[in-house]
Amino acid sequence: ILYDISVLSVLLGEEDEIIPISYLGHDVYDALVSWCNRRPNVASHGLIPIDERNHNVIIEYHTLEDRTEKSLFPFPSLTRDQIEPILDADLIIVNFISGWDLELEAMEFMSEQVGDKLYIDLHYLIMVRALCSYPSISNAGSRLRIGCR
Repeated sequence: ILYDISVLSVLLGEEDEIIPISYLGHDVYDALVSWCNRRPNVASHGLIPIDERNHNVIIEYHTLEDRTEKSLFPFPSLTRDQIEPILDADLIIVNFISGWDLELEAMEFMSEQVGDKLYIDLHYLIMVRALCSYPSISNAGSRLRIGCR
């Protein structure tokens, strides 16, 4: 999420507020909170420390078309209670890294509440297919601008 926060913090004004909501491993939590606190438009109160190491993904490229992605140190899914306080935001960006980043019930609730204020970054093609297989999400596909086919 650091890339998204970095770009947004430069593009948005100091009067705007970016509230990242994510679990962070104990090995990076303090550094990222400190980094957020040095930016006038980035809040750190949505960062949730956990007793595990931070999530990592290893990508091994075999050919240009063939790669293997391994997810290390997976985090628990964010819940409806954790995301509900930010649903009145002007824009919500959900960065799906693992596929279990957000509980399905929380994703369904968010899609019903925020409509076209939601941008979803899906890192794996299989996640697009899986997400689009849920009728409540697939039916909102055009509203959420998810490429459900």
